[in-house]
Amino acid sequence: MAYERKGRHPVNDGVKKYLNIAVGMTNTTTDIDKLWDSRSNSLQRMAANNGSEEKEATLTYENYLNIEKLLSCLQLRCPKFGKYVHDEHLFITMHQAYELWFKQTIHEVDSIREILNERPFDEKKMLMVNNRMDRIILILKLMLDQLTILETMSPLSFFNFRDYLAPASGFQSAQFRVFENKMGIKPDNRIQYMKQDYAAQCNPIKHGDIQKAVEEDTLFQLVEVWGAIF
Repeated sequence: MAYERKGRHPVNDGVKKYLNIAVGMTNTTTDIDKLWDSRSNSLQRMAANNGSEEKEATLTYENYLNIEKLLSCLQLRCPKFGKYVHDEHLFITMHQAYELWFKQTIHEVDSIREILNERPFDEKKMLMVNNRMDRIILILKLMLDQLTILETMSPLSFFNFRDYLAPASGFQSAQFRVFENKMGIKPDNRIQYMKQDYAAQCNPIKHGDIQKAVEEDTLFQLVEVWGAIF
C-alpha cells in the first residue's frame, strides 16, 4: 500500500512513499510513520549536539538558499543613465543563470577528477563517474537550450541597451575559462581576444584560478590514463 495522506508536505510524502516501497511495508502506514518520526528525532538530536537546535528550527527555504541575497544580485544598468529597457532584466537573468551552472559543472568535474586520481583506483566508483558526466552533459544541453529564451528578445531591444554594457563581454567569464581548462582545452588552441591572451580579459583576481586549472591534470588527460590502465 503506497503511503498517502492529505495535508502533508509533498516532498516529505514522496520520501515516505519511497521508504515504504524500499522496506516492503505493505500492511499499514504505522511503521513508516514510526520510521519517519525516528528520522526526525535523530535530526533534532544532531542539531542539539551541534548547538544549533534553534537555527535548525527556524531554517526556511528562503534563508537556506539565500534567496534575498541571490535576487539582489540582479542590478539593472540602464536606469543609472535615465533609461529603462524591459529586456535588460532577461539578459542579466540569463547570464547569471549561466554562471551558476558553470559553478555546478566545475563542482562536478572536480569530483570526477578526484576519483580518477585515486590510487588504487576503485572501479566501483565508475557508476558515480558516469552519472556525474551525464549530469554535466545535461547541464550543458540545458545551457544551450536557454538560448531559445534569449532569442525571444529582438535585435532592436538588445541594441537599446547594449551600448550601456560596453566594454563588458561574455568572453570575460572566468568560470567558463576554468571549466574549459579543467575539461582539457589546450593553451595552444586558444585564440586571442583584442590581441590579448584570453585570461587577460578576465578579472585579475581570477587569474590564479585560471592558471591553476591549466597546470592541474585535466579530465581529458585523466580519462586517457584510466583507459591505458584498464
